[in-house]
Amino acid sequence: MNTSVTQLLEELAAQGVRLSVDEGHLILHGAKDLLADGLRARLAAHKSEIIALFREHDARRAAPLQEIEPRPEEWYQPFPLTDLQQAYWVGQSDALELGNVCCHYYVEFDGRELDLARLEAAWNHLVRRHDMLRAVILSDGRQQILEEAPAVYRIKMLDLRGRDERATGERLEEVRRELSHQVFEPSAWPQFEIRATRTDEQTRFHLSINILVVDVYGIFQVFKEWQQLYENPEAQLEPLRLSFRDYVLAEAGFRESELFKRSEEYWRGRISTLPPRPDLPLAVIPRAVERPWFVRRTGRIEPEAWQRLKQRSQQAGVSHTALLSAAFAEVLAAW
Repeated sequence: MNTSVTQLLEELAAQGVRLSVDEGHLILHGAKDLLADGLRARLAAHKSEIIALFREHDARRAAPLQEIEPRPEEWYQPFPLTDLQQAYWVGQSDALELGNVCCHYYVEFDGRELDLARLEAAWNHLVRRHDMLRAVILSDGRQQILEEAPAVYRIKMLDLRGRDERATGERLEEVRRELSHQVFEPSAWPQFEIRATRTDEQTRFHLSINILVVDVYGIFQVFKEWQQLYENPEAQLEPLRLSFRDYVLAEAGFRESELFKRSEEYWRGRISTLPPRPDLPLAVIPRAVERPWFVRRTGRIEPEAWQRLKQRSQQAGVSHTALLSAAFAEVLAAW
């Protein structure tokens, strides 16, 4: 790509201007009315090159990717961790600063009339269905899907009925503190834990699951199917044709493709232009923290204000995610 074109696109992006091509016309989105005359002139001068660049990009995206072939005869053989899994696995140890912490998902939900045995049966159905709910990490840094779970999973029950409100609240908080920062042993099954706490009013369920074996989107899919199977134990879910192992090996093969190599070359060239991490003041030296403890901070914006913000962001050609990320950056900048 022409260096002057690259610089131009970076300057436009820095000013919140996005480009697209529609039937041979170059379309500007965002704060286009604020562009300086010099920038507009350069944009006009390089218009044909930018349109050609978009067409080339679209042609590359249209190139068919290799279809993933299921290999059920190999599903239970060890296979590599993905880059992200490897980062989670290494970061879980105490060998690194701010390690000794598990990247995992913890959630609680309450129910009044839930059938514990039925909920448990539905979960074990999911363990049989989803191979990564049976995954473990081997000592050599590879992962393996167990053909069968070592045992039927049982949900532990804590009965707090008859206790006063204060004692109940304290015990619930103890369970939350234990499970919300749980560090799983990666070589052991299961990489999740479910508990139930029964009080006089209701039953609270606690679910802790290691994101090393299932991502957040996958967790939501599991929740959806868990509800389906709880409501109808005879429900026929769509068969799963692929294993996560099939996907990982196919992704590894994709790294040899021309498309991957071009993309890698582009991003390696961009590394020197990307901003560094924010240099925030620290209360303590990171290596002095033996066990990191995370606290969730939340804020709420009223629906009417959020709707107005979304309308403004759409008018500016900015996604809602980019808007919130920019607001977060402004908060960090205050430090």
